[in-house]
Amino acid sequence: MYKNSPIRTCLIGFGSAGGGLNSIIRNSTSHINSILSNKEFQLVAVVDPALTGAEKIPKGVVTVDFLQEVQGTYFDLIVVATPTTTHLAICKLISEQFKPKVVLIEKPVGKNLKEIAEIQEYCKGTPLTLVNYNRNYDPNILKEIIQMRDSNFLKGTVYYSNGAINNASHALALLIAAFGKPTRLYNISNIVETYSVNFDLDFIVKFDNRLINFFALKESNYSIFRIELYGDDRCWIYDSAFELATIRLKEEDIVKDKFRLSSEILLPKITGNNGFTKVYQHISKAIRDESYRSYELGAGLDLAQSIHQVIDQVQKI
Repeated sequence: MYKNSPIRTCLIGFGSAGGGLNSIIRNSTSHINSILSNKEFQLVAVVDPALTGAEKIPKGVVTVDFLQEVQGTYFDLIVVATPTTTHLAICKLISEQFKPKVVLIEKPVGKNLKEIAEIQEYCKGTPLTLVNYNRNYDPNILKEIIQMRDSNFLKGTVYYSNGAINNASHALALLIAAFGKPTRLYNISNIVETYSVNFDLDFIVKFDNRLINFFALKESNYSIFRIELYGDDRCWIYDSAFELATIRLKEEDIVKDKFRLSSEILLPKITGNNGFTKVYQHISKAIRDESYRSYELGAGLDLAQSIHQVIDQVQKI
């Protein structure tokens, strides 16, 4: 690929994440919209055996049922936005028949740790394999979490719904990126759950001497997940419903030894990443400049494996 030529892209899967179809998420939070809105990318092919919403696909883009039908076509980027159960077979096929510079895989990467290990093996020949934990590609969000980590952070709380691997994993991706691998885990749920891939359970993740409580709750006051990190004089809050991060100071309440959060925001509001936009900005930079492989940003297979390890271990405690 010439330095300034379009990044030839193949999108596999045209459902909720791929095409923004039949989804509660905003239409902009989809792979096709992120690809088409970035002039660096050229959508060459869409693969989906049950394609609906074809009117969203520009004329000239090849649409096929199966990836084998575009064998021999070169792609710089292949996006895997199909159900989790299909990821292993697709990654195997990509490794055997295609040589992309980047593979982007929707989360969860695999059904279990064994599948993730197999996917890692198949992706060894790909220069860069990324996972779509999209908030990990936002430098502003990561910067603020790291600032809390390095200053006065004491403890935190994460609220999530619709399964640990679906939505608690978003928060885990950010926290593990900032704090490193957890040092201890606790299962604090009073409900005995049948072992399953995706479950709702209360648990605690310990990073050295700092504890993060995870609570599975219905989405009455938040959507997907919400993180609150408390320090001795301030609180950092990220609400995925609004894709908004804020830092608020603690103020003395009228009750002794109690506090309330200030109505004013200490730092300017840092908005979220507008769907998957920053993911594709990161991919573009990585392809255009091989020296740009920022390990502070993004999410790879190692991070996905760490997330699955936490969730797998919590279920067994």
